[in-house]
Amino acid sequence: MFPLRVLQLPNTLNKKSGVMSVVMNFYKNIDREKIQFDFLCFDVEEENYAQEITELGGKIYYIDSKYQKNPFKMKKEIMNFLKKHNYSIIHYHATSIWKVALKVSIELGIKNRIAHSHATTYSESRIGAFRNKILSRNLVKEANYYLACSTEAGELLFKQRKVKLLHNAIDVERFSYDSAKRKEYRKLLGLEGQYVIGHVGRFSEQKNHDYLIDLFSEYHKNNGDSKLLLVGNGPLQKEIEGKIRSLNLNSVVKVVGFNSEVENYYQAMDLFVMPSLYEGLPVAGIEAQASGLPCLFSQTISKEVSLCEDVAFFDITKEVSKNTVLIDRMKKRVIREKMSDIVREKNYDIKSEAKELQDLYLSMDYE
Repeated sequence: MFPLRVLQLPNTLNKKSGVMSVVMNFYKNIDREKIQFDFLCFDVEEENYAQEITELGGKIYYIDSKYQKNPFKMKKEIMNFLKKHNYSIIHYHATSIWKVALKVSIELGIKNRIAHSHATTYSESRIGAFRNKILSRNLVKEANYYLACSTEAGELLFKQRKVKLLHNAIDVERFSYDSAKRKEYRKLLGLEGQYVIGHVGRFSEQKNHDYLIDLFSEYHKNNGDSKLLLVGNGPLQKEIEGKIRSLNLNSVVKVVGFNSEVENYYQAMDLFVMPSLYEGLPVAGIEAQASGLPCLFSQTISKEVSLCEDVAFFDITKEVSKNTVLIDRMKKRVIREKMSDIVREKNYDIKSEAKELQDLYLSMDYE
């Protein structure tokens, strides 16, 4: 009977995908003797989780990406796949064309169909939002279990349906404050004696680096000991680096690509700022708080991200000069060692949340 194999539909295995990072976080911490994840997705891109999935015991199946714009061909491909494989649980990570798998599952008599909302908006582009809104029609009828990373994310797709909150939890111990690591990385990055404002996120329109650079530039004019640390990569990286150069900020802004030791960069920071245009419930915001950092979030981000006292929200429609004062207000002494316990108490420890997901799977009719 065990392990019970659950088919995950995440759209992509790309390591830059926020949804996939959440799925993998659960996968690594679930009891894999009882639950195993298999994945059905489009052709694998570079920088993917394929090797890790295989090492964890998962299976990966592919559908040619040429079908992703054709729901009729997609339906046929998924129908053929599900007829060949015996899955009792389908876990769809909204929103994408993979939603057709839920309808196919009903036709094939698959009893357990999960829809999981990870965001508070359909897409960062107008065309994408229009497409995904259409794809999400009848979602509440085709799924029969509803998961969401936050209340707002649940309301977007499921309206008045009963939704189970499954927090975008993290390995709290991994991100807990470490004074030795802080000293090591501040020296390594040339940040000793500086007030370090930090951000972790893809260089994309959603993350609003444009505003962050303007905010830091204005703040730095009167605070010469400040530096900005940006951790990430993405399609707009060259554009943002060009802006940094045009403002003559090269010497005070450091850009570091994503890597497996992201927790150490949080240690080097003094303040975490996230000016996103929208978010579901950002994992980076939870990681920053577990690291003991005071945090500034844009008002567009769900208030549910606020777990600790040293959190404030700011209006990104205001001129940056109006918001620099908030940075000074966050410059109070923070006991960083205590914050990880608070994050754990608020149920954002992946170990407890993975057990919640595991229990949900095991409570279903899977025989």
